[in-house]
Amino acid sequence: MNSPANYRRRLPPVYELTGPETLARLRSAPMKQCIRSIAVVDSGLPDDQARALERQLNRWYFACGCEQGSLAVLLTLLTSVAASLRAGFDGALAWWCIVGYVMVAAFVGKVLGLLYAKARLRGLYRRLDAHYRCGQHE
Repeated sequence: MNSPANYRRRLPPVYELTGPETLARLRSAPMKQCIRSIAVVDSGLPDDQARALERQLNRWYFACGCEQGSLAVLLTLLTSVAASLRAGFDGALAWWCIVGYVMVAAFVGKVLGLLYAKARLRGLYRRLDAHYRCGQHE
């Protein structure tokens, strides 16, 4: 059975990326709920490269889109309030409309943040695939 509960029992909170097999497992298994971080253990990489790769993997693998969502909310709120102060708080700039704009901005920002993180993660996976295919690991 491949439920997250079973993975929690079998996996440590730190997932060690050691080669193509563990990369394939990281890509295919629903392990986000089971691990807290990803550690790159590859003797074919210099230590500083492995740590940089670790930071990127952890950032994009565990991304939730909150950073982009909050930025979109802030920009929408500031723009709406500035426009309302200039034009008055009526019509499309009424308070209830501003709340709607902010909610839409939060949703759109979060979705775009998730899509961006997934694209970056796919690019990182391709780089790792190429690294492992070229036999640059031991």
